[in-house]
Amino acid sequence: MRFTYVFLFALLVKLAGAQITQPARFELEEKQGTNSPLLISMRENGLAILQDKDKIKDRKNLWELVLLDTALQEKYRKEVTLDPKLKLVGYDFINTDLYYLFREGDTNFNNLILLKINIGNYHETTYTIKQQVEFKLSHFSMLNDAAVFGGYVSNEPAVILYDVEKDNLKILPGFFLTDNELLDLRVNKNNTFNVLLVDRGNKESKKIVLRTYDSKGTQLLEDIIDIPIGKTIISGITSVLERDELIIMGAWGVEKSKMASGVFTLMADPFEAQAIQFYGYGELKHSFDFMNPKRAEKIKSRESTNQKSERKPNYKNPLHIVKMEETKKGFTLLAEMYSAYSASLPTSNPYSPYSSSFYYAPQSFFSPYSNRYVNGPFTNYGNRPNGEQVFHTLVVEFDARGKLIKDYGLPLENVKLLSLDQVSDFVSIPTGIAQVYKKESDLIFNINELNDLSTQDTIKIESKNPTDKVKFESNEDGGIRSWYRNILYTWGYCTIKNAEKSVDPSRNVFYINKIRVE
Repeated sequence: MRFTYVFLFALLVKLAGAQITQPARFELEEKQGTNSPLLISMRENGLAILQDKDKIKDRKNLWELVLLDTALQEKYRKEVTLDPKLKLVGYDFINTDLYYLFREGDTNFNNLILLKINIGNYHETTYTIKQQVEFKLSHFSMLNDAAVFGGYVSNEPAVILYDVEKDNLKILPGFFLTDNELLDLRVNKNNTFNVLLVDRGNKESKKIVLRTYDSKGTQLLEDIIDIPIGKTIISGITSVLERDELIIMGAWGVEKSKMASGVFTLMADPFEAQAIQFYGYGELKHSFDFMNPKRAEKIKSRESTNQKSERKPNYKNPLHIVKMEETKKGFTLLAEMYSAYSASLPTSNPYSPYSSSFYYAPQSFFSPYSNRYVNGPFTNYGNRPNGEQVFHTLVVEFDARGKLIKDYGLPLENVKLLSLDQVSDFVSIPTGIAQVYKKESDLIFNINELNDLSTQDTIKIESKNPTDKVKFESNEDGGIRSWYRNILYTWGYCTIKNAEKSVDPSRNVFYINKIRVE
């Protein structure tokens, strides 16, 4: 039977107490060697796709912008021509405005170009941000009326505020401190922003410094917290005031180690001293789910003994702090365990018809929707010649005061990256937490119930037509992310063959599937 219309069969899977459906799919047919699109979640406003078409028009590089609604229906498409010298380095979405940040050329001396696109009337505005110093960018976010940048000048942290209406650039005072690291810069829901620093200079008196500013760069809050002797803060992120409480979470280690011993939480309170709450891997129930049970139990027992005896934790492993969500109960942290991958990795799959992806160099892009890579003197993320292997993901729930409630784990199979990037994600559902990661054409789910039961299963990513057969799926150019509420989206490249077609039965597609978990 020949299908006259292309349509999508929604997949319904019952997994423990959850139902997983794939109600929509979007496809772009691609030619060999096409540059991978950059996806931006606009939450309930849909998805934005920006792709370098690797073509020249009127002596400029041709890009294409596609906007999709939440049903993955195309609502806008436009060609965008840009100066060939421009390099995409960041992006954001706020209210009804998309922002793309470019740098003129390859050096940190060059100007920044900010492209604003309103998704209501599709009006475009371009701002030129003239560099006053050599500025190594590490963070970028938009406020309602200003752009805020974090980075380094001569290996010292700096924060710059750009007023888009007044075309005014302001370097905030109080930074440019030797042996200080900029851990996070994050915009709050009330149009203020947080800057998180760690002072690594004095071995005996290391400190965490949290400052909050308004959209004009006026400091509203400063909280300085002593780090206990013998411990080090490796990474950290702040919440964004969806709740009344402001919290800091991250990875901690022992002495000067870059290897994490666990996670920490810290409630911000400039008027009353707050102790940092340290949780070792041994205190998390699912830290060692990737191990065989016998070895996991042995390590847990050893770590428990160390904790009771107030000795240093023995188990260490690098930990990528991915994101934090604020919930009715408190806060939920997503983190991924990884290790250096010693074998050399090819720059692209020799059997793949697709080019290398933007997603291979996440440290080149700065987005408020993903963890930042600190592009500074203390960084130990990314750019390692042999790549990273991400092998386990943790979701950890805390109450409103940062106290540990429970955690969930999902081992990841054979995920190797040229540079560190987010691999897994999760959504909250009425019955608990759903963890998921993508492996080629499969989605591996772990449904964690409130009664501590968990069910793991593998679900195929559905095509538009039931007669489509995936002949090849690129494992390098895909992923999965939470979108809004209980919705995720997954994307990738594949070669599809349709046996019902006698002419051109195969096609290469970039696809996006909508995933609902309830």
